[in-house]
Amino acid sequence: MRYLLAILAFALASTSGAQVDHATINRIVDEALNHSEIPATAAYLTDRIGGRMTNSPQMRAAEQWTQEQFRAFGLTNVRAEGFEFGRGWSIERIEARMVTPRVLAMSAIPVAWTPPTPGTLRASIIVAPMQRERDFDKWRGQLRGKIVLVTDPSDGSEPDQAPFRRHSDEDLGKLDSYAQPTRSESAIERALRRATFAAKLDAFLAGEGAVAWLRQSFRDAGLLHGEGYLHRMEQTPRLPGIELAAEDYRRLARLAKTDAVPTVELTSDVRYHDEDLNAYNIIAEIPGRDARAGYVMAGAHLDSWVAADGAQDNAAGSES
Repeated sequence: MRYLLAILAFALASTSGAQVDHATINRIVDEALNHSEIPATAAYLTDRIGGRMTNSPQMRAAEQWTQEQFRAFGLTNVRAEGFEFGRGWSIERIEARMVTPRVLAMSAIPVAWTPPTPGTLRASIIVAPMQRERDFDKWRGQLRGKIVLVTDPSDGSEPDQAPFRRHSDEDLGKLDSYAQPTRSESAIERALRRATFAAKLDAFLAGEGAVAWLRQSFRDAGLLHGEGYLHRMEQTPRLPGIELAAEDYRRLARLAKTDAVPTVELTSDVRYHDEDLNAYNIIAEIPGRDARAGYVMAGAHLDSWVAADGAQDNAAGSES
């Protein structure tokens, strides 16, 4: 509604000194409030297709459906323009259980682009936090046959506010300016180091004879994410990687300090999709009437992670 009012305010301001076309304004209001296709579009993209990992079957379905929608909307020159990306990946099934010292189902999601487990994998755990290459030496010779917990378990959080809340009108009013993002060289270097370390960690764990690794979700309240970045064919990890809910991960870490070190069962049924290693931008045009006016471009990313349906990241941007 705030955006609609802003549009109307602009329309009224632009008619300063001219007669206001109330009929046109009424049609705009009616179209926005009574005939919007955004709910149906959002429902199809999130409920029907769901999470859209790049180059996954779900993303291919979204690419095809988006082109069909553009054509139905009357846009022209609808097309898919490819660029090199890497393997597709999707989740069929995930199950994680602690089986000793008691049976407990745990909340888990495979880390993107890690391989499946060979059926159901059962092994004892070891807590061996590793965040940089110099951490490897501490754990050499101790990991064979183990499921390795590679995150340093956190203490948890007791927030005094809900992690998500709806913005008030006052909150939204503070968000009406755009802060130009910056990309510092140091931030880029840190991101590259993280991506490089993931491959080195996988190689180290596999070389030491570990059978899988677990990491802690970086948010509490049972939230899972599953992000991973080794999507190129030559980067495919050797070991299954699973992200556990922070609460489950911390429980395993606490028990590992007792005389009842947990045994864990993992079943990660994931699939690689190598039929087409290109990802695609879906492009369409709305022809203008004045060739001298230049171009107006708008876009949003259609893909998403698979821990959820990709509503906020970024179906909402794609639909608007």
